[in-house]
Amino acid sequence: MPSKPPRLLLVVALLACSLPLTAKDIPPFIFDVTSSVTPFPFKIKDAEFSSSLNAIVAVSESPNQLHIYRPDTNELVSVNLQVPPFCVSVSPDGHSAVVGHNGWISHVDLDSATALMSHAATCVS
Repeated sequence: MPSKPPRLLLVVALLACSLPLTAKDIPPFIFDVTSSVTPFPFKIKDAEFSSSLNAIVAVSESPNQLHIYRPDTNELVSVNLQVPPFCVSVSPDGHSAVVGHNGWISHVDLDSATALMSHAATCVS
């Protein structure tokens, strides 16, 4: 069976000053993609961007990993995580990330692509 090309999704967000819009209200438009599109070899669960590293920081399951992708060099580095991730947050300086899991958080150094530590996390309401 021939493989299908990856499906791409372009999301266009419009702020209409609280006016309700439907798809028929949006005028047609054309855009050009001036660079190549690189599909990731994993399904993104959550992602953020590190401006200081010029990198997309994403987490995925199966395998449980944090991925650092640098679009300018097309370099992808992955860090194994102990448990499935739910979310990721990049630090304000862009050099580390925290990954949220079910009852755990992990701290990752993005410069060295190293998982530093994991901590149990509890929440009392």
